[in-house]
Amino acid sequence: MFAWLTGFAIKKAGGFLFKYWKWILLALVVGAGYVAINRMVENYDAAIVKVAQLESQLQKVTKERDDLQLSFDTYKVDVAKEVTKANESIARLQREAAKNRRAYDELADKFEKHDLAFLAKRKPGLVAGIINRGTERLRRDIQTLTRDFATGNTPSRVPTP
Repeated sequence: MFAWLTGFAIKKAGGFLFKYWKWILLALVVGAGYVAINRMVENYDAAIVKVAQLESQLQKVTKERDDLQLSFDTYKVDVAKEVTKANESIARLQREAAKNRRAYDELADKFEKHDLAFLAKRKPGLVAGIINRGTERLRRDIQTLTRDFATGNTPSRVPTP
């Protein structure tokens, strides 16, 4: 008896499916389409929120980049100014060194030409005056070379001869 009922139920259900398969298929397609559209709408809403967040982050990052670029450009200008000042100082010091080298060479030539011991015995006043003037010139040169270049002031206490 149970087998007969099972066969009957399959026969009846099969007949129903066979008769209305188009409508059942249409209902399944519409239902699946509805679910798919709902998921797409949810995903679209989430994408809109994500895009807004990314745009906000992009604005922040762009502002930070612009600030860093401005800071970097300012730093480059400052470094260029410092390099120019350093180059000018180096050139000035090289000129002063060349001038001092010439003065040294002149003095060395004078010392080679004259025997100071002989002159000091014969004319002590002349040699003392020359040495005193040279010492004073040397003191001024040392003062010039050792002054504070940052402020342009000479040291407060300079040894005197």
